[in-house]
Amino acid sequence: MKKMYAVVFLVVAGGLVYALGSYHMVRTPNGTEFVKKKEFGFDRTIVDTRDWAPADWLKNKDISLALAQDKLTDLKDAISEGWNDFSKEVESRIDSLNLKDKGQDAEDKLSDLRKDAKKQYDKLVKRLKDNDIDRDTFDQKIKELKAWVDRQVKDLEKRFE
Repeated sequence: MKKMYAVVFLVVAGGLVYALGSYHMVRTPNGTEFVKKKEFGFDRTIVDTRDWAPADWLKNKDISLALAQDKLTDLKDAISEGWNDFSKEVESRIDSLNLKDKGQDAEDKLSDLRKDAKKQYDKLVKRLKDNDIDRDTFDQKIKELKAWVDRQVKDLEKRFE
């Protein structure tokens, strides 16, 4: 039994040593984040950035870049997830029209609506990535885009009744 405890202790200790050597634990104004280190080591394993001035960010490029890369990955995931949610809503609205038996013109209009919605979504994503708009504005613009899609769907519904 003592051997089993010793093995478990060694495995846990080894995992902790690996984690401490592989990640920075960074305290930010928004909480604690774990970011991957460029190289294995124990230098600056725990970093508090809550009171950093701009010069501190420049002095600690590896941590600054790691945090920025982490946030960029989060943003890309959110954008991808956002498109999946948005496209499902657009498809649901379009499918509710049931215009399949209304002819080729109706099908073409639905296809155009899909393309226009995607194009407008892509423009919003580009503006967000280019920092032309912040995340709250992006979310508001998505709501506006959904309302626009709803209006287009209603117009098509009236047109092909």
